[in-house]
Amino acid sequence: MLSLLKIRERAESVFKDLNDAYSIQDLEKISKILNSLKNGGFETNSEKIDDSKILKAKIDELREKLETLNIIIEKLKNSETYKQIGTLENWDDYFFEIENKYLSLKKSA
Repeated sequence: MLSLLKIRERAESVFKDLNDAYSIQDLEKISKILNSLKNGGFETNSEKIDDSKILKAKIDELREKLETLNIIIEKLKNSETYKQIGTLENWDDYFFEIENKYLSLKKSA
């Protein structure tokens, strides 16, 4: 029988995966999570290890997670914020400049 702690940990993991898939609108991943939950998705890893089909499915799931993370990384690398950060040579100067802009805006408001 699963302990409440293991059920909670698994639920948090599934919820995080679902949020990640939702944030990049990965409908296929969302559907897989739904199907997993319908088919007893709260089993712990130790209960699954003896079945090679389940292990293969876990490998596929991890590959999908890796692909999702790679997509997120690429989106971040292509963002204007990331590009701007990459061009900064002196962080102290940058934050000093931002602070001065903020203070001058605050004074004029």
